[in-house]
Amino acid sequence: MTETGVNGLLNINKPVGPTSFQIIERLRRLTGIRKIGHTGTLDPLASGVLPVCLGQAVRLSEYLSSEDKVYRAEITFGARTTTDDAEGEIVSRQDVTLGREEIEAVLPEYTGDIEQVPPLYAAIKVGGKHMYDLARQGMPVEAVPRSIHIERLDLLDWTSPRALIEVACGKGTYIRALARDLGERLGCGAYLTALSRTRCGSFDIETAIAFDTLNAAPDWRLFLLPPDAGLQEWPAVHLDAANTERCAHGHAIHAPGAGANGTLVRAYAANGQFCAVLRIAAEHDELRPEKVFLSALDGDADE
Repeated sequence: MTETGVNGLLNINKPVGPTSFQIIERLRRLTGIRKIGHTGTLDPLASGVLPVCLGQAVRLSEYLSSEDKVYRAEITFGARTTTDDAEGEIVSRQDVTLGREEIEAVLPEYTGDIEQVPPLYAAIKVGGKHMYDLARQGMPVEAVPRSIHIERLDLLDWTSPRALIEVACGKGTYIRALARDLGERLGCGAYLTALSRTRCGSFDIETAIAFDTLNAAPDWRLFLLPPDAGLQEWPAVHLDAANTERCAHGHAIHAPGAGANGTLVRAYAANGQFCAVLRIAAEHDELRPEKVFLSALDGDADE
């Protein structure tokens, strides 16, 4: 049976083991909805917050995936692996003589706006092919450094040779690459042995739902969040009937002094429902529609 008329978000607590795509496939079987997407891949080794969009809310995934994230990473020093994490083969080992102070001393070097070389086994495409496919085929791959932002790094625990580090970072940060770089900086090698995402934008681990809990519930919709649940930190505008009609037809809305140019805002129709993502065009005193959700405007809904 195919479910229709359902649009919203689920804050899933992904377990270690399945891929993010496998979680989506499980949700499709559970809900009967085909149009489902997640907002930020977690490797099979990783667990934690995986926001999932259903129905029309999938159109918001590009905004949600750009939100800042928080991870807790277990990093094991004294070894290097082919994948920079525990899924790869160990290629070298060294004795570890580090103290907590030595690790804390180098963490500031990896905060702020920095360049990071992605792992060779990454989902980034080179010449139309994923880097991990090229690496598995033994083909030469050159990982190009990327600009990332790491807000903070906190050493939570050090029990040699393992460190537990909390990482607050922006989009595109590879935590296993961070583990690798810390190991090289400290001269003994390191790789990621466990990872949990504790926050993704406004979604946190405390309110995340295990798939087994969702599956056992009398109605999985009890855990469904509204489509705009991940946009609550954005400015909001409430449209009158005339501007709701303009928005429905994709027309700009006159709004002098709406805010800074280029700012994204969430819009609510005259009936109070979330209906659009608008972008401020301050030079023209306008709000311009980027995404319009017709179900909030005409009472209809898509799968």
